[in-house]
Amino acid sequence: MSVKPTPWHINAIADGIADAEAGNLTDLKIIKAKWVNRARLSAVAAVFASEQRRRR
Repeated sequence: MSVKPTPWHINAIADGIADAEAGNLTDLKIIKAKWVNRARLSAVAAVFASEQRRRR
């Protein structure tokens, strides 16, 4: 089974290559820090919700 590329795939790849050539790259450390923070906040919210349910 093969996947047939659609025009938006090709355009997205071309845009990504153009960005990379222009030096517009994503800093993965920043992205990772955002996800870690989001996970922490989610964990805190889950604990809070669990405590609220337990108190009812």
